[in-house]
Amino acid sequence: MAYTLFQELFPETMLTETRTVTVPAGNSLLPADEYGLLEAYCDEEDCDCRRVFFNVISRRRNDLVAVVAYGWESEAFYRKWYGEPDNEIERLAIQEMRGLVLNDASPQSELAPAILKLVAHLLTDPAYEARIKRHYQIFKEKVDPKHFRKSSVTKRADITKPKSKKRKRN
Repeated sequence: MAYTLFQELFPETMLTETRTVTVPAGNSLLPADEYGLLEAYCDEEDCDCRRVFFNVISRRRNDLVAVVAYGWESEAFYRKWYGEPDNEIERLAIQEMRGLVLNDASPQSELAPAILKLVAHLLTDPAYEARIKRHYQIFKEKVDPKHFRKSSVTKRADITKPKSKKRKRN
């Protein structure tokens, strides 16, 4: 699965809708800094994984400090999407598709565990979670118009069943 930054396809939207967090001095979890959450979505055709990868950058470091994956659907959705697991590794992969995890295939700084907590807190905001889902929909409509219908951006993808072949984790 290849992931593309949302900002590459929607630079204007990115300017107004990218989430940033300013952490003041004295915070016990993270050093004072401004952190930007750059969203990346799967650009594979006929894939409806319903996940986002937050590439979290630090303004002070001018560098990536964590990559957090978030899948908002149920575990049952991901089991159906992925296919029946053949072994424990695949069962764990399915479990990690939903919810928040640090992406183990990406570089992570020493701040990554605290960044994971920060992202978890941000996702308690229903408006922010809705924005992520809307971004996913418009992204998929652009990269895969054959399988994702153009509609109001709040509607779900027009895919009735997941692809039958197994997916590899990013």
